[in-house]
Amino acid sequence: MSGSVSLYTDKASLYDVDYLSKDYAVEATFLQQLICNAIQYSPAEKPHLLDVACGTGNHLQFLQEMFVCTGIDLNSSMLAIAKQKIPQAIFQQADMTNFDLAEKFDVIICLFSSLYYLLDTALITRTLQMFVRHLTSNGMIIIEPWLTPDKYEEGKCAVQANQTANVSLTRLSVSRRQRDVALIDMYYTVYDGKNVTSFQDTHAFLLLPHTVLQGIFDSLGYATEVIMKAPFQERGLIVAKAK
Repeated sequence: MSGSVSLYTDKASLYDVDYLSKDYAVEATFLQQLICNAIQYSPAEKPHLLDVACGTGNHLQFLQEMFVCTGIDLNSSMLAIAKQKIPQAIFQQADMTNFDLAEKFDVIICLFSSLYYLLDTALITRTLQMFVRHLTSNGMIIIEPWLTPDKYEEGKCAVQANQTANVSLTRLSVSRRQRDVALIDMYYTVYDGKNVTSFQDTHAFLLLPHTVLQGIFDSLGYATEVIMKAPFQERGLIVAKAK
């Protein structure tokens, strides 16, 4: 097995294979309904939506019919794939902790626990300040958090396999913990029709109770609601609007 590499950079072409079984369409439909129930906008004009840490654009490809979509991500390899999927959307390489798009959005989403890759509450606070700076006065922010400390299981092993016409990928994941950081060691095996290769990737997430993020939002003048409903019943959603 080769050394540790990143699925987001070195192996970005395999990202969509790894998450082939994730139902982005169902998640996008839920988000659309949530947004429609929360904000008012003119039917003649699409609301503007920003997807922070948009990855390969899997949510945006289903949200684009209802919204004018913009996506930012730290990784150029992921953005290149997103641009091919959704050429009419705007994509920009940017760091979520410090970006300036010179535009305000009606909705800002940050899904798949991406915010929790920031392993410091000061960085999370700074990032939420960036979100607020880019939000319209009656807009909303939707965060998919990571598992809370009481729900995170150490020593859990999971195996997942996905296959396309060109490649087969198997991932074995093992969870561990270092203080307030969840570590997921992922061991991949890939078959491309000719060769079998293997590599390892480790993901680190900050373990936080939802009340910590809610407290940060409160200090920024935003009221929050935690939603634990399918298809986000495992990690939930934290929804924020100006008070």
